[in-house]
Amino acid sequence: MRPCAAWRFSRARLRVRAARLQAAMGWDVTETAEHRLKRMTMRSWRRGTKEMDLILGPFADAHLAKLDPDDLDLYEVLLEENDQDLIGHVLGQTQPAEELAALLTRISSFARHRLASGE
Repeated sequence: MRPCAAWRFSRARLRVRAARLQAAMGWDVTETAEHRLKRMTMRSWRRGTKEMDLILGPFADAHLAKLDPDDLDLYEVLLEENDQDLIGHVLGQTQPAEELAALLTRISSFARHRLASGE
Protein backbone atom coordinates (compact mmCIF):
# COMPACT_ATOMS: atom_id res chain seq x y z
CA MET A 1 0.00 0.00 0.00
CA ARG A 2 1.22 3.48 -0.74
CA PRO A 3 2.13 5.77 2.16
CA CYS A 4 -0.66 7.90 3.58
CA ALA A 5 -3.29 5.96 1.63
CA ALA A 6 -6.00 6.82 4.17
CA TRP A 7 -5.41 10.54 3.69
CA ARG A 8 -4.96 10.24 -0.06
CA PHE A 9 -8.40 8.77 -0.57
CA SER A 10 -10.42 10.60 2.06
CA ARG A 11 -13.79 11.75 0.76
CA ALA A 12 -12.89 15.42 0.98
CA ARG A 13 -9.64 14.78 -0.88
CA LEU A 14 -11.53 12.87 -3.58
CA ARG A 15 -13.91 15.75 -4.18
CA VAL A 16 -11.06 18.26 -4.34
CA ARG A 17 -9.12 16.04 -6.72
CA ALA A 18 -12.16 15.55 -8.95
CA ALA A 19 -12.83 19.30 -9.06
CA ARG A 20 -9.19 20.04 -9.94
CA LEU A 21 -9.21 17.37 -12.60
CA GLN A 22 -12.38 18.76 -14.14
CA ALA A 23 -10.92 22.27 -14.20
CA ALA A 24 -7.62 21.04 -15.69
CA MET A 25 -9.42 19.11 -18.41
CA GLY A 26 -11.65 22.07 -19.21
CA TRP A 27 -14.81 20.24 -18.16
CA ASP A 28 -17.78 22.21 -17.01
CA VAL A 29 -17.80 21.72 -13.24
CA THR A 30 -21.58 22.11 -13.30
CA GLU A 31 -22.07 19.23 -15.72
CA THR A 32 -25.34 17.36 -15.47
CA ALA A 33 -25.52 13.93 -13.89
CA GLU A 34 -26.41 12.45 -17.29
CA HIS A 35 -23.37 14.05 -18.93
CA ARG A 36 -21.10 12.85 -16.14
CA LEU A 37 -22.31 9.27 -16.55
CA LYS A 38 -21.82 9.42 -20.32
CA ARG A 39 -18.30 10.82 -19.90
CA MET A 40 -17.36 8.18 -17.35
CA THR A 41 -18.83 5.40 -19.49
CA MET A 42 -16.85 6.57 -22.51
CA ARG A 43 -13.66 6.70 -20.42
CA SER A 44 -14.38 3.18 -19.20
CA TRP A 45 -14.56 1.89 -22.78
CA ARG A 46 -11.52 3.88 -24.01
CA ARG A 47 -8.83 3.02 -21.48
CA GLY A 48 -5.73 2.38 -23.55
CA THR A 49 -5.53 -1.38 -23.05
CA LYS A 50 -8.12 -3.69 -24.52
CA GLU A 51 -8.20 -5.77 -21.34
CA MET A 52 -9.32 -2.85 -19.19
CA ASP A 53 -11.76 -1.72 -21.90
CA LEU A 54 -13.42 -5.14 -21.67
CA ILE A 55 -13.50 -5.07 -17.86
CA LEU A 56 -14.55 -1.48 -17.11
CA GLY A 57 -16.74 -0.86 -20.18
CA PRO A 58 -19.36 -3.52 -19.47
CA PHE A 59 -19.27 -2.71 -15.75
CA ALA A 60 -19.96 0.94 -16.53
CA ASP A 61 -22.84 0.02 -18.85
CA ALA A 62 -24.42 -2.24 -16.25
CA HIS A 63 -23.76 -0.44 -12.96
CA LEU A 64 -22.64 3.17 -13.32
CA ALA A 65 -26.15 4.65 -13.30
CA LYS A 66 -26.95 2.76 -10.07
CA LEU A 67 -23.89 3.89 -8.08
CA ASP A 68 -24.39 6.41 -5.28
CA PRO A 69 -22.54 9.76 -5.48
CA ASP A 70 -19.69 8.63 -3.20
CA ASP A 71 -19.09 5.52 -5.31
CA LEU A 72 -19.19 7.64 -8.47
CA ASP A 73 -16.47 9.85 -6.98
CA LEU A 74 -14.41 6.74 -6.22
CA TYR A 75 -15.00 5.40 -9.73
CA GLU A 76 -13.78 8.70 -11.16
CA VAL A 77 -10.58 8.39 -9.13
CA LEU A 78 -10.26 4.79 -10.29
CA LEU A 79 -10.47 5.96 -13.92
CA GLU A 80 -7.37 8.08 -13.30
CA GLU A 81 -5.34 5.05 -12.21
CA ASN A 82 -2.86 3.36 -14.52
CA ASP A 83 -4.22 0.38 -16.49
CA GLN A 84 -1.30 -1.83 -15.46
CA ASP A 85 -2.05 -1.15 -11.79
CA LEU A 86 -5.78 -1.73 -12.24
CA ILE A 87 -5.41 -5.06 -14.03
CA GLY A 88 -3.22 -6.31 -11.18
CA HIS A 89 -5.86 -5.28 -8.66
CA VAL A 90 -8.71 -6.84 -10.64
CA LEU A 91 -6.81 -10.12 -11.08
CA GLY A 92 -5.95 -10.19 -7.37
CA GLN A 93 -2.21 -9.96 -8.00
CA THR A 94 -1.74 -6.67 -6.13
CA GLN A 95 -3.43 -4.98 -3.21
CA PRO A 96 -5.37 -1.78 -4.05
CA ALA A 97 -5.70 1.24 -1.80
CA GLU A 98 -8.17 0.58 1.01
CA GLU A 99 -10.75 3.08 -0.25
CA LEU A 100 -10.80 1.54 -3.74
CA ALA A 101 -10.76 -2.09 -2.58
CA ALA A 102 -14.54 -2.56 -2.27
CA LEU A 103 -15.25 -1.01 -5.67
CA LEU A 104 -12.50 -3.05 -7.33
CA THR A 105 -13.89 -6.20 -5.72
CA ARG A 106 -17.30 -5.42 -7.27
CA ILE A 107 -15.72 -4.83 -10.66
CA SER A 108 -13.66 -8.01 -10.43
CA SER A 109 -16.70 -10.09 -9.42
CA PHE A 110 -18.72 -8.64 -12.28
CA ALA A 111 -15.94 -9.42 -14.78
CA ARG A 112 -15.54 -12.99 -13.51
CA HIS A 113 -19.30 -13.56 -13.69
CA ARG A 114 -19.42 -12.23 -17.28
CA LEU A 115 -16.53 -14.49 -18.25
CA ALA A 116 -18.12 -17.55 -16.63
CA SER A 117 -21.50 -16.92 -18.26
CA GLY A 118 -19.97 -16.29 -21.69
CA GLU A 119 -21.56 -12.87 -22.22
